[in-house]
Amino acid sequence: SCYLTSGVWSPTRPGVFYVTKQNGELDVWDYYFKGQFQPAYTVKISEQSSLTDVKISLKSDGKYVGVGCHDGSVTILELCKSLYQSPNLNAEKQAMTQLFERETNREKTLQAQKLAARRAAKQAALKKNKQPKKKANNDGKQEFNLSDFSNIQADFMKFIDANKPEKPVIRQPNPSNNDNDNMDDRNQEENQENNDVVGNQ
Repeated sequence: SCYLTSGVWSPTRPGVFYVTKQNGELDVWDYYFKGQFQPAYTVKISEQSSLTDVKISLKSDGKYVGVGCHDGSVTILELCKSLYQSPNLNAEKQAMTQLFERETNREKTLQAQKLAARRAAKQAALKKNKQPKKKANNDGKQEFNLSDFSNIQADFMKFIDANKPEKPVIRQPNPSNNDNDNMDDRNQEENQENNDVVGNQ
């Protein structure tokens, strides 16, 4: 893993390209046969200097590759036949065209998703800012609400009903008992009078 310094596509193989790196290595990528995850070949060109450029000879039908180094030296490589001649050029062109179209559509989809997410976040922020806030009086108290008054009144009535004192029980007098008591009082008064008469005699 290091910085890339230059790159070039093969003029004869649609799926092949070359990349030079700062660590002095040349990577040969073959998307048609090897895929997109690792290079087909890696060649160490220089141990001390980084690579600066890579060119392919068109006169040789892409058989020779020239690689320039930071120290001014140039290295010429002769490629194997499979890197500059395709066994089925039309099929390779079609496969690479489909690959680029698929990657382009995927990139557009990712960009559209990011844009939609940004718009949704912006709309949510605007909606949050537009929500009305409760007004407060000059002393910082909130305005009185009639629904709060009805709730307070209901709670007060419940408290009164729960703490209502019990009524005292008043017993009614029995008439028969009163008559008996009056008769006893009269008898006592008569006895007292009789006693007083006898005492005087």
